[in-house]
Amino acid sequence: MLITMISQAKNIREIWLSMPDSLISYLDKSKRIEMVDYIDMKVKADVKNALEGTSVMDTLTNDYLQVTLNEACTLQMRILPTENGDTLFCLVKTLRGPLPESEVTLYRQDWQKKNTLSFNAQELITKPDTMSASSFTELKKLLDIPIVEARLSIDSPTLTLQVAALNLSKEETERVRPLFIPRSLIWNGKEFVED
Repeated sequence: MLITMISQAKNIREIWLSMPDSLISYLDKSKRIEMVDYIDMKVKADVKNALEGTSVMDTLTNDYLQVTLNEACTLQMRILPTENGDTLFCLVKTLRGPLPESEVTLYRQDWQKKNTLSFNAQELITKPDTMSASSFTELKKLLDIPIVEARLSIDSPTLTLQVAALNLSKEETERVRPLFIPRSLIWNGKEFVED
């Protein structure tokens, strides 16, 4: 039975090619196949998308891929093994506005959505040991609109979260920078947990 489950598990290439066109309407299956073919030929994997822009597959391994969909959006995918032998994958879509902000979704290998992960940016803000409680409280008040960027590791089932804040002056951005310590979460077979 285990051999059957392993043989049915897809690699990231197969998952990418089976992606419903509705998820990225301007990059249909033929364009996704073209990108993979370019990777196999070891040439730059860029294609003209339906919006007359360029999409580039930056990285493709057995269990990870990264695609620059356009100047404003990046997509990362990673296969995540589970305790029960099922295979999930994580899709991180990052929009690059004034600052990068990500959406993180877990799917089954047949593209059935399992759930969308949400991260409370306020809870990811950390008080440095060297900072007084009053300074921390003062700086935290500047963070009206904190946002979270997520990045998948190419080497391991790790998700790194980085907080940033909108609507700050250059000086305020420098003052709050020590509060934004990246957090690494590791996949434990069921969920992403603190490393």
